[in-house]
Amino acid sequence: MLIKEFVVWSREGEKLRADIRYTQTGIEKPLILFMHGLNGFKNWGSFPYIFEQLARNGFVVVAFNFSGSGIGDDLQTFTHLDKYAHNTVTREIEEAVDMIEAIVSLNDLPIPANEVAINRLGILGHSLGAGIATIIGSKFKIIKAIALWSPVCTFDRFSDRQKEDWKKRGYFERENSRTGQMMRLNIELLLDIEQHSLSQSILTAAQELNRPMLIVAGAEDLTVPINESQAIHRTVGGSELHVIRNTGHTFGAEHPFQGPTKGLDEALNLTISFFKDNL
Repeated sequence: MLIKEFVVWSREGEKLRADIRYTQTGIEKPLILFMHGLNGFKNWGSFPYIFEQLARNGFVVVAFNFSGSGIGDDLQTFTHLDKYAHNTVTREIEEAVDMIEAIVSLNDLPIPANEVAINRLGILGHSLGAGIATIIGSKFKIIKAIALWSPVCTFDRFSDRQKEDWKKRGYFERENSRTGQMMRLNIELLLDIEQHSLSQSILTAAQELNRPMLIVAGAEDLTVPINESQAIHRTVGGSELHVIRNTGHTFGAEHPFQGPTKGLDEALNLTISFFKDNL
């Protein structure tokens, strides 16, 4: 298996750090683009394991870090908290579009054209990244199948009291339980959600989808309630919803990665079968 790192520059001049995995066969393979969620990044915990298993099952896998992820060149630590603080949903949507356009053109991808079938493109998103994936799926007909893990159904995830305090202070702050860092979100994010009507944008985009969709959720997810997966499932006719028992938001995986869990492998096997059937 080949693993190559590369960079795509966003329309705002931001560095989107990415990697690509595939088995060199000289035969065109479907491509899956992965999108991480809030406080996630492409090298988090189980994600490289997931990409490896997808690649071993005949897919080209591209993963990247949103510029506002907070992750810098070392790809492991939150060294860019200033960019994290200024991140917005609109910026992530734009950067996802930039990645799709780079993939379709093959301009920045370090892979021979005979190894990838650009017309067989799928997206896998986790958590907030699943919301971005739904939006992107509605924008690009070239995307043939969408898989959502632990998806949010709205970008508006804050209480009225939190919003009021956010506007008074100019920022919202919470501790990263893993690193102990205070993760600050500036007022740009809240204004972006309010001014661009992003609270309903995921379900609105889902209504426009007429493509295969897989939704996988953990029955004990304490981060994103299971009813958000159910709301997307009801909105997208013909979508598949699988609720995995005795597991949560990351299907039991941790960072640093401690090895696969039963819940993670179940989610992965469902996803591999889904993409094999639909790409």
